[in-house]
Amino acid sequence: MEKLVYNIINTIEEFDSFISVLSNSLEFAYDAETNGLITHGKDSKIVGLGFSLKETEATYVPFNGNIPVDY
Repeated sequence: MEKLVYNIINTIEEFDSFISVLSNSLEFAYDAETNGLITHGKDSKIVGLGFSLKETEATYVPFNGNIPVDY
């Protein structure tokens, strides 16, 4: 079994690089990550997005990280 790889995007440079890879991908999976278990609850907030371009790798883009909202 291949080693699982988990990445987190913390800088603008990492974000730009990841967006470039994502833009050139034929397919990928994504998921909205929330701060609660009830995803449609009025108190749940989206805190980031998770992406996977291949079965053994995942990347998390937090919304509360170092990347400005208006970037």
